[in-house]
Order: sequence, then C-alpha cells, then structure tokens
Amino acid sequence: MPPVALHDPIWWLTALRVFVILHFMAFAAWPWFTRLFQGRPDRGSGLAMAGGIFVYVLAAQLWWRTGLFENRFVWAVLLMACVGLSGRQFFFKPCNPGFGTRARMRKSFLQGWLVFTLLFWYWAGIRASDPGVTHTEQPMDLMWMRAAAASNSPPIQDAWFGGEASSYYSDGHQALAMLGTKLGLPIQESVNLSQIIWFALTGLLAFQAGKACYALTGKPGASFAGLLALLFTLFSSTPFGFVSALTSEESPWWWKASRVLQDGETELITEFPFFSFWLGDNHAHVIGLPFLLLALLSACALFRARKINSGTALLPIILVFWSWRINPWQVPTVLALPLIALWMRRKQLTSTEIRHLAIAILPGLLFLYPARTGGPQMEILINQQYHTNLYEALQVFGFLVPGIVLMLFYKPHRFGFALLCLILGMFLCAELLFLKDLFHNRMNTVFKVYYQIWILGGILTAVGFAGYICEKAGSKILRFLALFCILLPGLTYAGKLTREAWTSPYRNLNAWSRMSSSDQSALYIANKLIQSGDRIAEAPGASYDPSSSKFGTWTAGNSLIGWTGHEQQWRPGTLHPDLSPLYEARSKAELQQVIRGLDLDWVVCGQRERERFEISAEWESWMQEISYRPVDQPHQQLYRLK
Repeated sequence: MPPVALHDPIWWLTALRVFVILHFMAFAAWPWFTRLFQGRPDRGSGLAMAGGIFVYVLAAQLWWRTGLFENRFVWAVLLMACVGLSGRQFFFKPCNPGFGTRARMRKSFLQGWLVFTLLFWYWAGIRASDPGVTHTEQPMDLMWMRAAAASNSPPIQDAWFGGEASSYYSDGHQALAMLGTKLGLPIQESVNLSQIIWFALTGLLAFQAGKACYALTGKPGASFAGLLALLFTLFSSTPFGFVSALTSEESPWWWKASRVLQDGETELITEFPFFSFWLGDNHAHVIGLPFLLLALLSACALFRARKINSGTALLPIILVFWSWRINPWQVPTVLALPLIALWMRRKQLTSTEIRHLAIAILPGLLFLYPARTGGPQMEILINQQYHTNLYEALQVFGFLVPGIVLMLFYKPHRFGFALLCLILGMFLCAELLFLKDLFHNRMNTVFKVYYQIWILGGILTAVGFAGYICEKAGSKILRFLALFCILLPGLTYAGKLTREAWTSPYRNLNAWSRMSSSDQSALYIANKLIQSGDRIAEAPGASYDPSSSKFGTWTAGNSLIGWTGHEQQWRPGTLHPDLSPLYEARSKAELQQVIRGLDLDWVVCGQRERERFEISAEWESWMQEISYRPVDQPHQQLYRLK
C-alpha cells in the first residue's frame, strides 16, 4: 500500500462527500423531527441537519440491541431508507402549514443549515491540520470506536481486554462508529469526520437552544440570541484562556486554561467545549454535549406544547435513558429539564398526557440492555475539605456571569429563571457532595458538573445579552460596546488557536498520515485480515502512548492487554494475563501449549515486545513453523497462527 501523504491537496473532497450524505439523512428524517418538534413555531425545520444524525443513530442503537442490526454499510443504508419510508408513508400524516408557518419554516431551515455548514467546514479545516491520533487519550477513544464498530451484537466489547464486555460508558463511541459506517468511512477517517460532524451538531443545537429560550420571552431578537449562544457556549474560554493567548508562547500554551483551579495539591479539571474539541479526545462529556442541548430544546418544546402527545413526550423521555449509556453524569440534568418544563407549564396533566409520557418510556427501556459490567466502586461523600469561592468561580465562568446578571435585570421568563436555579443547585451540589472514585477527590465531580453548567450558563448569558441589546430604551452603541468588551476577550483563545491551525502547511483527514510508512503498511494488512473477535497478543500498552496496543486499537480484533493503567481504572483489582510464558517459551511444545491456553489467533513481535520480553532466535523459528507472517518488516512481525 502506498503511504498516506502528509499533505492531501484534495482533502476537502472527503469532507464534501460526507457533507452531501448528511443532507440525504436530513431529508429522510424530516417527518420524524417535524413531529417531535411540532409545537415549535418552525415545526423543527431549523433542526433538520441535526435530525438526520439523531434519528439514524437512535434507530441503529435500538435495533442493534434487539440483535436485528449489524454495524455494516449495507445495513446502515437499508435502515436509513426504512426511516425515510416509515416517516412518509406509514406513521405521520403530512402537515399542511399556513403561509406564515411556511415562511418561518423556510427562514429557520436556512438559518440552521447555514450555521451547520459554516461550523462543519470551519472545523474540517481545523481537524485537517492535526488529524493524527497521537496524544493524550485519543487512542483510548479510538479503541472504543473501533471495538463498537466490530461489536455486531450486544454487548460492546472492550478490545483492550480480550473482547470482554465493556465496563465503560461506550455507547457514545458506538454512536460515532455507527455514523462513520453510515458514511462509508474507514476508521482512520471516521475518527476525524465524526468529530467534525459533532462540532457542527453541537453548534447548531446551541444556536437553536439560544433561540428557543429567548423566544419564550416574546421579545424580538431570537436569532441574535441564538448566535450569542453559539459563541458563548462553543467558542468562549475561561478568563485564563484569554490571558494565556496574550502572554504565553510555550507549547502547548492552550492547556493551562483548562486547569485553573486547585484543591490543595489536586489540580481540578475545568475544561470548556472549545478546549475539548481542540484537544480531540472523543470523551463521553464531549459526545454528550448535543444530547444535553437537545434535552434543553425538547424541554422548551414541552413547555410550549398546548397538549402533550406522543411526539412531544417521546424525545425528552428517551434522552434520559440515552444519556445513561452515553454520559451518566448528565442524566440528572437531562431529567431535571423536562420536569422543570412540566412544572413551569402550570397545567395539570390529563390522563391522556400521562399515558403518552408512560408510553414514551417503553423504547427507552431498551437502553438498559445489556447491563453494563461492573466498574470501580464509587460512593457519594460530603465535601468537608475544599470549596470553591466566588473569585475561583469567576476564574472559570468569568465571561458568562455578566450576561446571566443582565438576564435578571430584564424580566427573565420563568423558565429561564428556573434554569438559573438549576445551575445554582448544580454548583451547590458540587460544593457539598462529591463522587468518590479511584482518585479519592472531587476532581471528576467538579469537571463533569462544571462542564454542564458551562452549557446552560452559556445559553442564559446569550439570553441576557440579547435582551440587553434589544431593549428599546437607551443607547445601543454603548450596549454593543459592553457586549464587545465581554465577547472579544472570551473569543481570543479560540481565535489564536484557529490562526495557528490555518497556518499549518499540511492538511489531511486521514489519521494514518501522521504515521510512519511501515506502520501504515502493517495496519493496512492487519485491517484486511483480522476479523471481529480475533484474539491478539502484543506487549502491554502504556497509557497515553499511541504507539502501544496498536493492533488492539486500530483493528477489529481484541488485544489481551491494553493500557494497563486505564484498564485498572475500569476494572480495579482484575489481574491481567501474563504474556511472559508466550514470548519466553523454552520449547516449541511449550509455546503451542501457551497459545492454546490463551486461545490466540495473532501474535505481534515488534520493538515493544523485544524490549519487554527476552525473545530468542529459536522462538522466532518456532513461530515461523506454526504460523504465517502477513506482516514481515525488519522491526515488526505479525504472525497468523495456523
């Protein structure tokens, strides 16, 4: 195989093909989303590009749980065709909106399409400048994507643990994998294209959530509020990010903005969305962003609905179950949002509405199957040691606070006020309680709670500034100047990183372009030959080292040992198999006995294996007798056992 070039002058053609396919998905899912958001003034037309993604992934994951769907391209195409046909022919009657409604639908669709398009191509350029899976926990997330793609029946496998059932909330990675399969992308491209789509999806939903929350006030300027919500939610940084962008020259200068607080000697994680997307780790809190925003949108639709039917009840209920499998940390928030909407409606639920809500629970129950295998022991404890004071909170949310304060001055809608109470309640919970995990501190609690506060706070900030700018009395010049003084510093961090990315001389969307030609050749052959469920022996992986556990990461097979540090986090106390008897066997018979005991299909012998084990020349000759060598390079061999 010719090596993937570092620079691909037509990298955008891959992105263009994906962009076109997303339009077909949006067209197929149109009847479903217009029914789910029929209470909105635009009948959900502004969410068309998001609808195709959500409906396909939801349908694919639900059918996968029944055993009637395999994550293959042909099945994905058939499923999307069924989604389109069912929406148009069997379940939903086509609506006949009036002239005014059609005008709103056209305007909202064009706005949503434009936002999605600009964000898609913007982030395609960013990701193309750094497509490699080369740092932090990118390989771990790639492993979950690849394992999910290879798991054609429940449960999702853990490819770094010999194919055992996942003990990690990996359904978000399965969503990305299924999306990549639908788009016909190999894993080395889908790992980047799926994140590009997710960035655009998050931005579109932030825009629509800002519009929806502001529209509840009944004031003009909803589109402006949506734009501000997009900027504050997805592009703004912590105040330290602004300072770092102006003063720091060391690389990576952008890292410290996500670690601005400390509890004694413990460095707290204070990530924000732009940092997370830039880092490129497809972690659960990043994958969960669109689901959290969609939950807020569905809560607004539930609040506005004159009566609750199957359409308005289905989405908010199913998002609670869906979030449990994608990011359990946001389940309380996703559950609180529809409850707030029902409470704020100030209408007593009828028996029919209760029945619709109860029926909506049934498809969500499928997300409880299969049960996730046991992970580390956790317990909720009272925080008695460290607390975040007002100054420290401003170090994280400094650019969001002024807009929230403004919202309080301009007669907030009761739903917006309830969201503010929810934010304060979440912050208070993170101060009073923490979930004790393997780190024995509140690092993860602060991280996961603050991350959700950032999203809800960004929406309320947009509502506050939009109301402030659109107020008739007073000088608008001064008001725009006040907005400029808050918005520009918040966007400086993203602006500097964007400039650095766009000045890169190399562009590609293939993650293999950052690998050596020998590694590319080995993985190309391995991906063709290694099948789902095959067991691979390779040296134990080192956490944060992308060159380790390579075949367990990039192929459909399962490595016996992955990143040992991370596996101990997922399965504390579990012993890893000892591969010394395999690589240091003293006879051919002993070698064959160990291979049978480990039930191996493949054995890797590369630089890491030679450094870790004492591999003899006789061992290599025995392996040649009992196996084939599809990969035979000077410093790396991949043996296929006979």
